[in-house]
Amino acid sequence: MQLPPEVTHQNVAALYAATTKAGAALQQVNASALQRFDSSVLALLLQAARVAGPDAQPLRVVGAPAALRALAHAYGIAACWDWADA
Repeated sequence: MQLPPEVTHQNVAALYAATTKAGAALQQVNASALQRFDSSVLALLLQAARVAGPDAQPLRVVGAPAALRALAHAYGIAACWDWADA
């Protein structure tokens, strides 16, 4: 799954639908295009990990901006994903 340049409360609902549709097949999220976001992106990433199922490997987030990683750390949930550089 490729994240768009903007993920905010205004457009996250459509992204939730795509994430849920992908289900267990979703193993990686490419966040390299992400430029503008709020905490909704964390909810989206948690949803992506949740739909993959309890036995799945941690969701891999590739190319995340430093600010996204910092936000995940601030919320105490950075360990929910496998972070990788692009």
